[in-house]
Amino acid sequence: VQASVERIDLEGRNIVSFDFVKSSGVWNLHAVREVDFAKSDLGDFLNFYSVFASDMTFREQSISPSVHISMMDPDGNGQTLDGFINREQWYSIGSAIPEGVISNIRCGQDYGNMKRIFVEKTGLGNGMSETFIFEKRRQGWKLVGYEN
Repeated sequence: VQASVERIDLEGRNIVSFDFVKSSGVWNLHAVREVDFAKSDLGDFLNFYSVFASDMTFREQSISPSVHISMMDPDGNGQTLDGFINREQWYSIGSAIPEGVISNIRCGQDYGNMKRIFVEKTGLGNGMSETFIFEKRRQGWKLVGYEN
């Protein structure tokens, strides 16, 4: 069994991968590799996402005209809101996009020719999480969904 923990530097456009192998029930660090986005099977998406996370104008152009949302009702009644919002309403959600250095954990995934990618933002110690859903379309990657 193999797994990798990747440290993705969106500004430096490189990935440091810590590769682990499980043997006799124990995980051991097998290798540390560094690659730039161009040599990664996630490179196409990461090149897009690094600009999406840092450039507000590009981000606005990269949000689908209609975004599916599934989230807890902000009124606190315990219900889930599920539906669509338009691009202009996206900013009313007020969620910060993960940026800077992010991580990825691989357990056998191959991201070549991916058409849909989920970016998960998880709070440390508070159990909160948000999922940003991206799809590759003819005109490029678009934010198409959000869940919390």
